[in-house]
Amino acid sequence: MRAALTWLSLLGCLAYVHAVPLPDADPPVKPVVPPISQDEARNYAHQVFQVASIIADKYVRPISRERLIGEALRGLHEAAGVPLPAELQGDPEKELAGRDLIAELTHIRQMLGNPEAIRGDNGVRVSILAMIRILDPFTTYLSPDERRRTANFDGTQFGVGLTFDERQPDGTLIIQSVTLGSPAHHARLRPGDRVVAIDGQSVEGMRAAQATTDLNGEQGPQVKEFVLTVRPQGASEERSVKLVRTSFREETVLGARRRDNGGWDYMLDPKQKIGLIRVTGLVGERNVPSSWGTWSDVRHALRELKDQGLRELKDQGLRGLILDLRDCPGGYLEEAIKLADLFLAEGIIASVNYPRDEIKSQSCPSSRGEDFLDFPMVVLIGPETSGGGELIAAALQDNKRAKVAGQRSRGKASVQQTPTLGIAGSHQIKLTVGYFARPSGKNLSRFVEARSDDWGVQPDAELEVRLSPPLLARLAAWRQLHALRPHDSTEALPLDDLRNDPVQLTAIQYLQKVMR
Repeated sequence: MRAALTWLSLLGCLAYVHAVPLPDADPPVKPVVPPISQDEARNYAHQVFQVASIIADKYVRPISRERLIGEALRGLHEAAGVPLPAELQGDPEKELAGRDLIAELTHIRQMLGNPEAIRGDNGVRVSILAMIRILDPFTTYLSPDERRRTANFDGTQFGVGLTFDERQPDGTLIIQSVTLGSPAHHARLRPGDRVVAIDGQSVEGMRAAQATTDLNGEQGPQVKEFVLTVRPQGASEERSVKLVRTSFREETVLGARRRDNGGWDYMLDPKQKIGLIRVTGLVGERNVPSSWGTWSDVRHALRELKDQGLRELKDQGLRGLILDLRDCPGGYLEEAIKLADLFLAEGIIASVNYPRDEIKSQSCPSSRGEDFLDFPMVVLIGPETSGGGELIAAALQDNKRAKVAGQRSRGKASVQQTPTLGIAGSHQIKLTVGYFARPSGKNLSRFVEARSDDWGVQPDAELEVRLSPPLLARLAAWRQLHALRPHDSTEALPLDDLRNDPVQLTAIQYLQKVMR
């Protein structure tokens, strides 16, 4: 009996042991966040405060420093993976009112320590990104690649003129775009070609963004030569391509086909004397009277069209013109105004408004200079027509100088600047400081909070051509291939058949009617 009780007692003890949870042998170790010095935190605070002050002073609509600082702190906490303090979760603008903003920024930056996500320049960058996300969609933070593309609106770029898609399963990189006039263009590279190696080193494992940066350069102009091993699209054999990273001027005014000298023939239909001028950007020397730029190239093309028409048809030159702005994302406002002015003898081109600096607001009338008026016109637009491209289309439509064909434009009638931030690092933003309106005074901008559907440029009713997004993308890719085709190539491309571009075909058919 005593033995039985002893055995039962032992079982009870074992049951008790198993009922009590055992402590973890190796409890999870929280990562140690390195501290940040007061000087570093104060430097962060001064930089973020300075950017917030510039935005508050220059942005197209009033916005307080307190609200911007509140968003900067929200973005900083999100990047660090730390919840925002309770007092800032409601209305940070109200909570920060009357406080020393630099002191608040310094204190919170120190409290967060120095995790990698906000270490060094990253803290300022994520704070700027958080501030601009509450502004209009056209105010943006400029990445190194975007800074390189927008640094010289005179059309001069530095690099090789290539961007890549993400790495493919076979270890290659696919070329996404080739800039017209670039070393890559002259080397006869084009979208869809696969890069197998750079300077003999396989690109397997290399990210597309890194390859783009390595080839084009990030830290200023440094001439360098590369040898790419390329497998052209649709081919099995590889070829070596030598590229020199250097400065080049991007082509922004294109025509119907390449001439033997590499230039453009702008006469789309020599028999009926219908010209075609494609504008893919608005570049020039800003705020300096200049005889060159996109508008000057268009003027040269117009003179050439008129002279060519007169040579080939004794009694009449150019009889009709198609101005294709479907791939025009904008550029300098001055270039857009001067280009529209080429086609107008009188009237208002646009009104430019700066709500925070009314003295700069102005109406832009035609200069009545050299005019090209004696032929009918059709302007082609689409969802990618933006900014200055929309200004040109609206000016010619409202002044009844041209018909507009295609689909509604993007609705980006903002005037933007890249203000000098005066802070450490390579931070830069493109800030909306004003907007422009049509000659009629009607709105062009599509702001986030806009309730009206009256924005952008609408095609004339009889010339509207609605296309699906896949077809729009296909046509844009075909236009790029057409522009990249060398003058001596015999390769047939889709746009050799005018029927494959329904928007351009609609414009041709309209001009044929009115030219009779």
